[in-house]
Amino acid sequence: MVPKPLESAPRLCEMSSKCMDESLEEGSRPLQHYCITLVNTESRGVGIKQSQLSVSSHIVQEDELLKAVRSCESLRLTFTLHLTESTSVEWETVVWRRCLYIRVPSCLLPEGSKEGFVSLLEYAEETLHCTNIIVCLRKDKSDRAMLVRTFMFLGFTVLPPTHALVPPGSDAGNLYMLYAIE
Repeated sequence: MVPKPLESAPRLCEMSSKCMDESLEEGSRPLQHYCITLVNTESRGVGIKQSQLSVSSHIVQEDELLKAVRSCESLRLTFTLHLTESTSVEWETVVWRRCLYIRVPSCLLPEGSKEGFVSLLEYAEETLHCTNIIVCLRKDKSDRAMLVRTFMFLGFTVLPPTHALVPPGSDAGNLYMLYAIE
């Protein structure tokens, strides 16, 4: 049985300074929302317990989550990456048409976030079977230049505003970058 989505979860576009455009939800029911916790299994970096994940307040088997991903037009996932005992970072995402859209958090990212983000990419590719990963960040973000360099180092490319993978009607203050999974 798939866990019950969070009823009171705000729409992703409201939480993300319009990084994820409302057009992702246009003409469809509101996004289902699950929170995934990836646990630290090494001294540095983030690993994933493949047998079970913390989704919302329930423990569910990974195959139940994958069934929800396959059966929904769009699905909202919040990845909480525990980098240390006292440090974690949340990545708000939407799985839509086999693409994972990731909103870059508005706060400065803590040490170890890069390794955690790479784990998120691996999870999207190997487990969710996404074909593309798109990150969205605000152009006026103070650390934007450093983030763009980091994402480009990881294999992302900047998308033009008219690209088919950029949600229609997106805020011009957003920058989208694509990682195409081969």
